[in-house]
Amino acid sequence: MRRVLTAIGALALAACAAPLEEPERFTDPQGCDVDVQARILAPRCASGVCHAGDTAAAGLDLSVDELALHLFDVEASGCEGRMLLDAEAPDESYLLERLGDDPRCDGESVAPMPADGPPLTRAERACVRGWVRATAARLNGSTP
Repeated sequence: MRRVLTAIGALALAACAAPLEEPERFTDPQGCDVDVQARILAPRCASGVCHAGDTAAAGLDLSVDELALHLFDVEASGCEGRMLLDAEAPDESYLLERLGDDPRCDGESVAPMPADGPPLTRAERACVRGWVRATAARLNGSTP
């Protein structure tokens, strides 16, 4: 009887203990402790011919010093009326939209970024979103 109960218990645990497919969805984006520009944006978006240097795509150079000063409250060249990073509404920032799964401009579908390489992971996007929110809060004189 003891073996039967042990076997039933093991089966029950196995049925409930599915592997965690997306562990990053349980992480706190505010707790992201990486330098977003150096560890995410530069290697994933500012490498090669994309968003770096004098020939940066859409004039968006993600390799510059003090990146936030170059992105906040600047209109996106590819989507009129949208801010690259919006200090007043950080979650509405066009850069975040373009890094998402189904980016849109004026209701029309646009290509997700990065264009050259795999999309950012959920954890990377959470870090970028956390960086945008925290930076917007600092620019607005509050804490995130």
